[in-house]
Parts: sequence; C-alpha cells; structure tokens
Amino acid sequence: MPVAQHRTVSRVIRILELVATRPEGVSLVEVAGHLAAPRSTVHGFLRGLVAEGYIEEGGTPPAYRIGHGAHALLLSRESSIAELTRPLREALLADLDETVTLGVPVADSVVYLESLTPSHSVSYRAPLRVRRPLWPTSCGKIFLADRQDAATVISGQAGDVVQADALRELDTVRDSGFAFNRRESMTEVSAVAIRFEHEGRLLGAISIAGPSGRVKDSLVDYAQHAQELMAASETISDI
Repeated sequence: MPVAQHRTVSRVIRILELVATRPEGVSLVEVAGHLAAPRSTVHGFLRGLVAEGYIEEGGTPPAYRIGHGAHALLLSRESSIAELTRPLREALLADLDETVTLGVPVADSVVYLESLTPSHSVSYRAPLRVRRPLWPTSCGKIFLADRQDAATVISGQAGDVVQADALRELDTVRDSGFAFNRRESMTEVSAVAIRFEHEGRLLGAISIAGPSGRVKDSLVDYAQHAQELMAASETISDI
C-alpha cells in the first residue's frame, strides 16, 4: 500500500538530496526554486538543518553544503550496500568490461549510488544520486517486481505502456531474478539488472549496461554470470 507523503518531511528530504549533489554549495534562492516554496519557509528549514549539523553554511556568497551529521547516518563500512556489493561489482567490471551500476529504491524512484566505468571509449555513464522513475529502468523493474502496488506505480510512470504487458514482464523478473531495459530509457543503451539481497531482504540492484549494438545479444549471459558470481560470493569472503 502506498505511503502518504508528509509535506514538511518531503521538503526536508528534497533539500538534503539537492545539497548532497552540489559539493560546491547551493544558495537559498536555488533551494527555494527547487522546492517551489517561499524563501522564508525554506530559510527556516535550512536554519534547522544547520543547527542539527546536517548541512553547513559558509562562503561568499553564502552557500549550503552537506554536513557531518548527514554522514553520521550512513551505515558502517562493513554493512553498507556499497561495500557489500563492491567485490561483486568489481568482478563484473573485470569480466564484462561494461558499466556496472549499483541502484537502490527511494520511494517511487531509483537512485544510482555508484557506477564503475569500463575501458571502452564509448560507454554508458549513469547519472548518480538523482531520482529516476522506477519504470522502465532495469534496476527499477527489480524493485517493482517486489512491490504489491506495482500496477499503480506503472500507471503513473509509463502512460504509453500496456499495463498488462508490464505486469507480465514483472512476473518474469520475479521468476528469473533479473530485468532488462532494452533501449527503453535511451535508444542507444541497453541494460540488465540483478537483485541484491542481504539477510533475506532486497537492498538494491546491480545493472550492467552499454551501447545496445555491443551488449544487446549478451544481456542474458551477463545476468546469469552475475548471479553465479553472487552465489559464489555468499560462500567465500571475496570473489
């Protein structure tokens, strides 16, 4: 069942997400424009976040940057999803030499946390730490296959897709453990993603992507290879 948004919480989260993507800092005017909210209201949120240490203010002209308090919320190095998946992702990059990206679900979006770049001069570059719709990304389909409200999300994000076809595709994703994006987001790019679980819980998805002409006939092999590596990594400390 979808969770109702809380306006104030949503605004605070959007401020943190914006500031996290702007290491050079972001102004009050920019934050207010991003939220489409009055500067006085936004300034109150910013002052509160500064007071709690989640963002910092400084410079000339004044700008807001992510603070130490936000970093304190991150999981430990040993238990963070980035560290848990790093050996697998590095092995996939070495074996397949295509872009390997870690994605996590954030509400009705997918956010790419980290992307490993191949040696090819022409390759896919994943946009990091920004929200993207779950459909039709390969990682997003992994997350949708795990949700009871998938039909509702798809209807809001994929107006030109036949919902019955999309739901059948998600059935296949549940059965196989991997999902495709064949030129659906970008005509020149195709990808496949596998689900990543830890202690029985879906934490994220790992995608392998590249130019369609180079990877389209190998996506199933990529997915099966990734699943085999992941299965092996559950019984050994490193890949």
